[in-house]
Amino acid sequence: MDRISIIFFLTVILISRSVLVFSLDYIKNDLFFNRFHLILLRFIFSIVLLIFTPNLISILWGWDGLGIRSYLLVIYYNNSKSLNAGIVTALTNRLGDSLLIGSIGVLFLSGSLNYNLIAIGLEESIFIFLIFILGSFTKRAQLPFRAWLPAAIAAPTPVSALVHSSTLVTAGVYILIRQIR
Repeated sequence: MDRISIIFFLTVILISRSVLVFSLDYIKNDLFFNRFHLILLRFIFSIVLLIFTPNLISILWGWDGLGIRSYLLVIYYNNSKSLNAGIVTALTNRLGDSLLIGSIGVLFLSGSLNYNLIAIGLEESIFIFLIFILGSFTKRAQLPFRAWLPAAIAAPTPVSALVHSSTLVTAGVYILIRQIR
């Protein structure tokens, strides 16, 4: 734990709490109310796991958890628009996951799974950093990976607030901050 992880954790908890309180009223008459909140809580757990991870394997668990939960939340309404948006979201997340797995492979070949790039040589650290930048672009919805963000509006409003505008996009920023520090 350090100052950055505590700040991000408190921010995630504040936003998540606000969204959960809002969703209690917004989705109170929905048939699958409990399923929605269970997926939402698991999404929050995934981002907390991502924040407090000590190595790349745990980052991948949190990162992948965000992608899976995001997909489940986007397809929540189970209509053609949300299913199409879910496919775009899932494919973009899979690309980001594969970039992280590639960086884990490069780190493994260098003899470490610690994502502190000071511990390894300069050539590998530049390559790993570039892979991380591209992977973080998938979650941050930056060019050329921005197609999932407007499509994900098919999800319920609390999901758009939590997943797509606050915490998921911030996960890409957080992973870059972790990489630089």
